[in-house]
Amino acid sequence: MFESVRIGQAEKAEFVIVAKFADAELAPAYRKHALAGAIKAAAGRPESTGEPGRIGEAFDERSGVRVVCVGLGKKKKFQPGDLRTIAAGAGRRAAAVKARSVRMEFGPALEQAGADEADAGRAAGEAFGLLSWNNLAFKGKASDGAAAKRQPLTIGGGGKAFGKGLALGLALAESANLTRTLSETPPNIATPMWMAEQARRLANDTGMKCRVFAGQDLERERFTGLINVGKASENKPCMIRLEYTPPKKSKQPPAVLIGKTMTYDTGGLSLKVNNGMVGMKRDKDGGCAVLGAMHAIATTIRPNRRVVALLAAAENSISDEAYRPDDVITYRNGVTVEVTNTDAEGRLVLCDLLADADADQPAVLMDFATLTGAARVALGPDLPAMFASHDGLAQALLRAGEAAHDPCWRLPLWAGYAGWIDSKVADMNNVSARPMAGSIVAALYLQRFVSPTTEWAHFDVYAWNDADRPGRPEGGEAQAMRGCFEMLRTRFAD
Repeated sequence: MFESVRIGQAEKAEFVIVAKFADAELAPAYRKHALAGAIKAAAGRPESTGEPGRIGEAFDERSGVRVVCVGLGKKKKFQPGDLRTIAAGAGRRAAAVKARSVRMEFGPALEQAGADEADAGRAAGEAFGLLSWNNLAFKGKASDGAAAKRQPLTIGGGGKAFGKGLALGLALAESANLTRTLSETPPNIATPMWMAEQARRLANDTGMKCRVFAGQDLERERFTGLINVGKASENKPCMIRLEYTPPKKSKQPPAVLIGKTMTYDTGGLSLKVNNGMVGMKRDKDGGCAVLGAMHAIATTIRPNRRVVALLAAAENSISDEAYRPDDVITYRNGVTVEVTNTDAEGRLVLCDLLADADADQPAVLMDFATLTGAARVALGPDLPAMFASHDGLAQALLRAGEAAHDPCWRLPLWAGYAGWIDSKVADMNNVSARPMAGSIVAALYLQRFVSPTTEWAHFDVYAWNDADRPGRPEGGEAQAMRGCFEMLRTRFAD
């Protein structure tokens, strides 16, 4: 939509956004506005019903400023996070008319609803920031030159609290856009070592520490799941470790984020069929989201606690070196796993990192993975499944997700299904023979690599938008990350 979005002086903006509710009169404060006539005209348009996202437009006769009145829905149901989609719709209109400056005047309407201006500003900032992302990097000479049609945008408006939120939202959108760019990068470029190079670059830019384990380092650290899953590919596997350290060094145990980073998944010898391989570049999206999260943590969130990211990067490929169904893998913690399906590779690499992180007794341990289709069948594409070992952590994540307008849904670690992955040969199988509760069974598998005392959460995410919507551009999605930010911010605040 836009080449870039930045905050600047917007007093003379050519595009002004105001708002109204479906069940309330236009806020009285708008009557005293310098653009009062155009605001009244825009709000009075037949299409300006006040329903969420509905738009009415008018022009100020003297200045030529375009005034857009957006609907906020019913006043009692309105939440500041709703602006993430509502402002995105207005932003798309601004892009369509090639506006270069936008001023948001939501204050009078927010005051009517008693809504928090900082939260509203954050949502609006995220909405406009996401509009600066594009998927044009691999367009060639045969395309229509869409990149040349994009323009920079300056945004502003509102009071001090709204402006502070706007800046926060714009910064978080930059981190989400990093996730999107990594997600969209095709597998002939985004190999495991390419992902490692992106992590190194991020560390250099933000002052974090980065270490990459490959080859003999993987052997030495006994990351046997990652070694076996990745050994068939000419693009060899690696484990990526990023660490954020707060300015005031803390001796407290870190928060740990783990990302499944399968840069391509053929299914291995349990080969994906019927065109099921298309789109498997997105099997790295758990790791892409974690890298975006670490960008936000280092540049914007800055918690007063160390945060460590671990990414298991590999290609699940086919060759005479490929691991097989019937293989038995012995993990660093002594647990043995019988492979019964090589297309359930994500859990094989995640448990390496879970066992490694758990040994250091982290303050909280969270993993993010595009793990099962069963979670999508249960909850659809927009709502990630969340499993948690402790009720307190689960409730904190649910509250944070709601506050950040990034909800998740808790599914149970149902102990009654744990026996479904028992093996007659090893300690357990990597999949169940029963075609039910796939997401729960996968989470139960991972749980065996985490100590009962560790506060652990597992997110089974879709991590991309398969259709273009306001606030959710088509492509990679940093799903569950905003909720994670909010939880870390509130839990580890100064």
